[in-house]
Amino acid sequence: MKNKLSAANLALGLFLGASTLLTQTGCLLAAAAGAGAGGVGYVKGDMETYTNANLAGTVAACDKAMQRLGYTKIKEEGDAAKKTITGRTSQDTKITLVITQVGTATSKLSIRFGVFGDEALSQSLYNEIKKAL
Repeated sequence: MKNKLSAANLALGLFLGASTLLTQTGCLLAAAAGAGAGGVGYVKGDMETYTNANLAGTVAACDKAMQRLGYTKIKEEGDAAKKTITGRTSQDTKITLVITQVGTATSKLSIRFGVFGDEALSQSLYNEIKKAL
């Protein structure tokens, strides 16, 4: 009986460990990608990164990048610590940018295209934002 219980516990432990590894791999990879300075992570449709600019500077760079790419800014809302910019591409895909002040000269930037995200479009917009900073 003791051996059966130990084998069952071992099997359960292996199953739970494998399940965790399989379901959390994306989060681990994104965390590793974003761990370095200036790293960019793509998690569940959102591209997330940090900029070397305050909130106002990052918002201005986002506005400039969207204009350069021909995107339409629909609205901007928020406060002194966090801003959300909503826009549309020429194909009417929704763009959501969330900028959060995290330091005097650092902001967190999240970019999402559409409902499920588009990594290529997010990367393209991010590249333009970097140029505008």
